[in-house]
Amino acid sequence: MAEQTFPLERELYNYQKYLSGKTIFCDSDAPETASCAAFLKEHCAAWGIVAVLGRVDAEHLDFDGLIARADVFILAPDDGRYQAFIHKVVTAGKGFIIVGRLSTAMYKELSAMLHQPLMVGANTFALL
Repeated sequence: MAEQTFPLERELYNYQKYLSGKTIFCDSDAPETASCAAFLKEHCAAWGIVAVLGRVDAEHLDFDGLIARADVFILAPDDGRYQAFIHKVVTAGKGFIIVGRLSTAMYKELSAMLHQPLMVGANTFALL
């Protein structure tokens, strides 16, 4: 029986080669990314992913600690706490995948900050 995947999980296959050998932070508390965390944990060995970091205490979120521990960050776009974090991720030379729709303002802000094009999927925006 073939494995059933949903559009977002199918889209993650596009990033498989970029995720191999990486430690990934995937916010399992955000509804947009919770299924990604489970999907990536299931595919860790097959894809060569080092580890998937999931649930963190949102009230005591240590962005600098996360940046030190992970190589790629999978985030939801509308969570205001991540706007400053994305800037730190880019400054540290790490990759990210934003799951969901970006507002025009946030897309413009990211484009100006990155100085390079984002990979755009049906449900994601990425810099890897």
